Amino acid sequence: MASIMVQMFKYLILFCFIGYIFGCFYVYRKGTTEKQKKNTYIVQKVLLYCIHAFGFFTLYLHNPDIKLIGFYLMQVVLITAIFIFYHIIYKWCLELLVNNMCMLLVISLIMLTRLSFAQAFRQFVFMVAGAVGMLIIPLLLQKASRFRKYPAIYFVVGVLLLFMVVIIGSTSYGAKLTISIAGISFQPSEFVKIIFVFFVAGMLFKERSIKKVLLTSILSAIFVLLLVASRDLGGALLYFVAFLMILYVATRRKIVLIGGGAGVAIAAVAGYVLFSHVQTRVYAWLNPLGDVNDRGYQICQSLFGIGTGGWFGFGIGEGLPSKIPVVDKDFIFSAISEEFGGIFAICLILLCVSCFMLIVNVATRMTDNFYRLVLIGLGTLYIAQVILTIGGAIKFIPSTGVTLPLVSYGGSSLLSSFCMFGIVQGLYMRHASHTEEKEKKVKARQDKEHLTVFYIFGVICLAMIGYFTYFMTFESEKFINNSYNGLQVLFEEDVKKGDILTSDGHVIAETITTEDGTQERNYPYKNMFAHVAGYSANGRTGLEKQLNFQLLRSHAFFVEQLMCDITGEKKDGDNVITTLDYDMQKLAYEALGKNDGAVIVMEPSTGNILAMVSKPDYDPNKVLEDWEDINKGSALYNRATQGQYTPGSVFKILTTLAFMRSNPEDYAEYSYTCNGEITIDGKTIHCASNKKHGEVDLEEAFAKSCNTAFVNMVSKIDADIFQSLCDELLFNQSLPIAFESSKSKFSYLESDESALKQDTLIGQGKTLCSPLHMAMLVSAVCNDGVAMRPNMFAYSENNAGILVEKNKSKQYKTLFTEEEVRVLSQYMKATVEDGTASKLSSKKYEAFGKTGTAQTSSDLDKTNAWFAGYAKADGREVAVVVVVEDAGSGSKHAVPIAKELFDLYFE
Repeated sequence: MASIMVQMFKYLILFCFIGYIFGCFYVYRKGTTEKQKKNTYIVQKVLLYCIHAFGFFTLYLHNPDIKLIGFYLMQVVLITAIFIFYHIIYKWCLELLVNNMCMLLVISLIMLTRLSFAQAFRQFVFMVAGAVGMLIIPLLLQKASRFRKYPAIYFVVGVLLLFMVVIIGSTSYGAKLTISIAGISFQPSEFVKIIFVFFVAGMLFKERSIKKVLLTSILSAIFVLLLVASRDLGGALLYFVAFLMILYVATRRKIVLIGGGAGVAIAAVAGYVLFSHVQTRVYAWLNPLGDVNDRGYQICQSLFGIGTGGWFGFGIGEGLPSKIPVVDKDFIFSAISEEFGGIFAICLILLCVSCFMLIVNVATRMTDNFYRLVLIGLGTLYIAQVILTIGGAIKFIPSTGVTLPLVSYGGSSLLSSFCMFGIVQGLYMRHASHTEEKEKKVKARQDKEHLTVFYIFGVICLAMIGYFTYFMTFESEKFINNSYNGLQVLFEEDVKKGDILTSDGHVIAETITTEDGTQERNYPYKNMFAHVAGYSANGRTGLEKQLNFQLLRSHAFFVEQLMCDITGEKKDGDNVITTLDYDMQKLAYEALGKNDGAVIVMEPSTGNILAMVSKPDYDPNKVLEDWEDINKGSALYNRATQGQYTPGSVFKILTTLAFMRSNPEDYAEYSYTCNGEITIDGKTIHCASNKKHGEVDLEEAFAKSCNTAFVNMVSKIDADIFQSLCDELLFNQSLPIAFESSKSKFSYLESDESALKQDTLIGQGKTLCSPLHMAMLVSAVCNDGVAMRPNMFAYSENNAGILVEKNKSKQYKTLFTEEEVRVLSQYMKATVEDGTASKLSSKKYEAFGKTGTAQTSSDLDKTNAWFAGYAKADGREVAVVVVVEDAGSGSKHAVPIAKELFDLYFE
């Protein structure tokens, strides 16, 4: 029942917040009367109280502690007191700004209480102090009118405080931020930024000569450099941007913005070069998944939470936000997104934009140039801090380590934000023009610069929302489905995992309910699909791992999902339809028999895998039961993708290519007389069974798999060309696939011993290749030289059979030229017509291939049998690779399996 209530309140909170945000912008609608605005503000307050109540009731459902009720009531008193006292003391206050501030405080209190009651209570104490201070600040601004006269004092006080941080500050996450006096810690830069704005405004409000601008720039640079010295680069950026905008509005010169942009770029490069923690953050920004457990850990945990929470969130208390480092400060937006949802998060960004709009709007109405510049500076500080915090959390920009104003935990940040909002209120009430004619003159002079400032940050915020939307729609899946994402377990509590099916409708993995009511995965065909389907007990492998996210997503009808949330029942997860063909898989499995080895069947034009078999195998239904026995051997090892086999003569496909590229003008004229053996530098190599092939050209040498002819090429193949060729063809690198695989290995150096070179040319030596890799290569020959990305995911559908996601075939790259395709296909056809794969001859299709017999030990009777090739008929194409371990020759043991598969495909 509690879970049902949590989900219900999740939607109610979202509904209320959307309504609140609508009101923030509705009041700007042309023609809106003062009465309509007042009514809107009242509705906003009601929605705010609803969100607050729903949030804390949800927290109470998770932890029914009486202190939560007491804490909630204390907050209600504080929020109500702010509303009442502002109306009593300041009749003409900026009511929307008060509402927005209180909404931010409510969101903060709900999230911080969810993370840590103790921290939330400390933050509440600071809120009380800040609220009192915010009530006093407007009074001070009304009584005092000389703040513009003390830029020298602002400079001295600000520089001294920042210098103290450099000398005695405590280091946190690579930067010196706080100092402690009498046991009280605070962050001076949070307060100095307000002093800094008053300093710059005081320097520029009246005189804007080149001399004055230069002096102000130099003195401002001291502030920034002190922040850099303490490694508070996020703070340095905030100060610089605030200075830049004040200078632009004061001078009304666009060159300031251009120069400032260039300055930011130069500073960014310098920061990257000078500071290792900046390099770490940039690396994490560019490639977070490249080092999940170290440099990318922080941002990955943030994106795991944001992506996994989805558009509607897990619900308060239902996620795992504590997994995100510094979640209460720098990454609180991630926690909010995880539990409140992506739609709520976008609304939160819009709420911050609304606050910025209000500050700029007040600035446009100011008749006092000093306070106008102060407001521009404060508005810039606010919105820039919002962008840095949220942008860093969602990977829009590199993380900078700043807090979200009024939301993140931290007394210094909170109190400085209260001061800023208090100053805005005070200036609005003291200096807002009530003379229509005067206001028009002011606007005519100032609106252009103010609008430019607003548009700059408005566009950035819209871009940030756009990126956030793009991430949630297109990029989140790779984070959600990452094996390091610990939040995936939460889906299983809410969703019944979907089925995995073959392309022809056979269920190969499903969720069943046991007698005791628990749910577990079942694999109806047991061993036959073991390595492709994988398992989801004691870890995950195969499609269970690759497609885990798709299986745990639910695209059931919205009303059905809502009813499941309300009733507490699990939603039906989406079903995944693979490219696998049941009959092809069954035949491949049975044809391999009791032999160890692997079989892959793939469509060259799409990369779709129709069958994938690896033996020895296991029953995925008994993984937990028989784990110790299964794990002793190599049954869990998918030989089709992870096997590293000596390729034997199938590797002559690549040797032939290396010979062609080394001798582009005369490779077709190659001729050699085979006597059954050849000796070079004291090493003798024989053809199979010492057979004498007589005089052969390159095509005949390939088709008859003449070892001596290929060894004879050792002096005619350029080592650099051969190495470069194999590197291009994916040796020594990861394959472009979504499931587990091993790298194929190849090395051919000019300095290698002659004996090693000879062995390498015929597919022996140190060369290793996986069956999947070889399938990609022969498929590329069939597909006009273009290699496709291997794939087993066709599409997903919801529980009603409606299409959810369709996977498109993706090209990897062109591996072979048109001439190379022509020659290789000609030679592989000759192998079938008059060579070692003659058993493949058929009237139903045209077959192409290469056999291999790879020696794996000194025992000549134990050789791995290989076949790699493809067949065509009536516009259809299929590639097959077979490896049979310790069986004998490829023509005798691998080719017959390939023929059965070709026959089935084209019947």
